[in-house]
Amino acid sequence: MNLPDSTRLWIYQSNRVLNDYEVDEIKSEAEEFISTWQSHGTDLVANFDLLHNTFLIFFVNQEYCNASGCSIDKSVNFIKKIEEKYGLDLFDRMNLAFEKDGKIEFIKFPQLESRLTEGKLNADSTFYDNSITNYKEFKDSWKTTIKDSWVAARVLNKTT
Repeated sequence: MNLPDSTRLWIYQSNRVLNDYEVDEIKSEAEEFISTWQSHGTDLVANFDLLHNTFLIFFVNQEYCNASGCSIDKSVNFIKKIEEKYGLDLFDRMNLAFEKDGKIEFIKFPQLESRLTEGKLNADSTFYDNSITNYKEFKDSWKTTIKDSWVAARVLNKTT
């Protein structure tokens, strides 16, 4: 995607890897939603991506029009409908995603310390940081390591 670094984004992580049928359906529904997404009657310059069959990401280029509270509410309502239709949880920020052997693994935040202690994860394990809010952060640090993320300050010093 060719977006300015200031592009705002929202990452919704599924609680499970989606199958190909679900991915195709959700992409189709997201495409329809994005095509009509507005802020105070003005079309948003927006896009989406569904990465690794797990992460639904909305992008809004705010150089043209800012996403307003109402437009953000519309996107949240869209996500809630996706959750209900496909039996997903896309709002659980305690559900963290890691990559191991090329596959996405999900761990609840309270379980992270024990996974590190047991050696199932380490400081260099790949972590998807869904707390980022703009395209520059997305390019630079969405897919990162535990030691280079906010997770390090909360759990690494306890396990090392």
